[in-house]
Amino acid sequence: MRRVCATISWSDIDKPIAAHIHRRSDGQVVVDLTGSVTGGTKCATASRRLIRRIAEQPGRYYVNVHNRTYPAGAVQGSLGAHHM
Repeated sequence: MRRVCATISWSDIDKPIAAHIHRRSDGQVVVDLTGSVTGGTKCATASRRLIRRIAEQPGRYYVNVHNRTYPAGAVQGSLGAHHM
């Protein structure tokens, strides 16, 4: 297992309660990034295979920030490839 880390910023919405990376094809949560918006850990674990898939085809995934007002998603963002 490897780590997926995120720093997620938001404004003009109620306090977030969760954040995830979702698969675009069916909306399934593939990485839980809730700690990135609730003050917890900014890293989650994921398999090498999943991380490779996300890195190779980021357009097949998106990040969604959820809050109580909009539990299905208050903010949604596309993923872009970032290599270090």
